[in-house]
Amino acid sequence: KARPLVIDRDRSALTAADGKPYAGCYVNATIDIWAMDNNFGKRINASLGGVQFLCDGDAFAGGGVATPDDFENMSEGADAEALI
Repeated sequence: KARPLVIDRDRSALTAADGKPYAGCYVNATIDIWAMDNNFGKRINASLGGVQFLCDGDAFAGGGVATPDDFENMSEGADAEALI
């Protein structure tokens, strides 16, 4: 629900415009892991607390960001019930 902390090596804040972190770089990260056993089921959960850029690595293609062209135009003809 909240954006995790993303910082540089010197602990200054990073934004998307900084270009880091990126897929393939090295980072330090804090991850909270916990088990759940209640009315909603049994499972292992995890949440990302923060990421600190550590050093450059071999960049690789990630999932990228979707654009409107990645989707079909559903404004006419399709019935929402039929798509489920």
